[in-house]
Amino acid sequence: MADFNQYGHAQYGWVGINVRQAPDILHDGRTVSVVQVVPGTPASESGIQPGDTVMRIDAREIYRPTDVLDASFFSQVGSNMNVVVRRDEKLYNYNFAVIERPQNPASVSAPMAGSPTLVNHVAANPR
Repeated sequence: MADFNQYGHAQYGWVGINVRQAPDILHDGRTVSVVQVVPGTPASESGIQPGDTVMRIDAREIYRPTDVLDASFFSQVGSNMNVVVRRDEKLYNYNFAVIERPQNPASVSAPMAGSPTLVNHVAANPR
């Protein structure tokens, strides 16, 4: 309701990361892998990379793609999101702003030819 009162429409948060399910059988069963970081988005300026395994978003542990939806549900445009990823046996912590999702994020972040089906943009529902 706050978005409708202030902006006249719901604002959906977005950081510019596409993820997919990709089981990591060598570790702890985490299954969420970054497949694309959209250029010009907060995530692209953070250092997060395709191939990173998403471990945590804010305080929520990530094991499945649906965990990404749950974790990002309460993110609001203008707030910051903290994402912990694993890359090459090391943990990396990234903190970046949540921006308003573009009207057509598919045109901004079209999947690359031959890439797996994208499960979700790291995005948030309206407040």
